[in-house]
Amino acid sequence: MIRNGDIEILTTYKVIQQLEQTTNEETRKALLKCCKDLAVEKPANVFLLDDTPFNKGRLSDGADFIKAKGNSKDLEDAIIGVTSVDEDCFVTNDNQLRKRVQKQFPKVKCLDFQGFVKEIEYETRDE
Repeated sequence: MIRNGDIEILTTYKVIQQLEQTTNEETRKALLKCCKDLAVEKPANVFLLDDTPFNKGRLSDGADFIKAKGNSKDLEDAIIGVTSVDEDCFVTNDNQLRKRVQKQFPKVKCLDFQGFVKEIEYETRDE
C-alpha cells in the first residue's frame, strides 16, 4: 500500500511460518529480520482450526478462501492469497499464486517483486 509516498508492507503468520522453514540458518535469520523490521503482521482473512494460531486469523464464511484455494491443494498459498483481498497490492514471485489471486480477485493489483520495485519508483518519482 502506497499513500503519500509512504509504503506499508503487510505480512501474515503463514509467510512468517514459511520463512522459519528456510533451511539455511543465515538466510533464515536475514529473511525473518527483514520481515519483522519492515512488515506489519496482519491477521489472515481466514481461521483454520488445525492451522491458524489463536488471534492470527479472522472468522469468516470462507467464501473468499475457497475462491483463493480454487483447485489447488496448497492451503498455505490460499491463506496468503485470501489475506490480500482487502489490500491494494499483492506481491509475490510465485507465478501460479499471483495468477490465481489476480483471476479470483481482479481489484487487487498483483505484481512480482520487479513490478513492485517499478511501482515504487513510479509512485515516488514526483516527490
